[in-house]
Amino acid sequence: MLTPDAEYFDIVACYLVSHRNAAAALRMYRDRYLNRRQPSDKTVTRLAMHLRIFRAFYPSKGTAIQPHPVHDTNRDEVLRLVQKNVHTSSRAIGAELNISHSTVLKILKNMQFYPFKLHLHQALPEADYPLRLNFDH
Repeated sequence: MLTPDAEYFDIVACYLVSHRNAAAALRMYRDRYLNRRQPSDKTVTRLAMHLRIFRAFYPSKGTAIQPHPVHDTNRDEVLRLVQKNVHTSSRAIGAELNISHSTVLKILKNMQFYPFKLHLHQALPEADYPLRLNFDH
């Protein structure tokens, strides 16, 4: 029986031979190693990513994947647009700045802005106010 590292090595070897194409790597691995458990395409790309980042098949304990840094220009532009119009949506900001919606939300979260929509579910028109007072008494 092979160790997981040996299987991981074979998976990544197929990935590299197939010019970093996960689907082609899966077909090649399936053809070469019929008696082994077959990985998913996510497993193939995850193993390749771990090798690039950590130089190992899996990160050592306590090692975390660092998030992508947010550029200061994006942060400043997002904050400028929010100050200009506090009722604008994060999707509209992303479209205007040509950045992703999730990046806008991450910037807002880092700056301790939490977007929300105000929903009014109940309203008391002027005509109902005297009726309400009469009902209470």
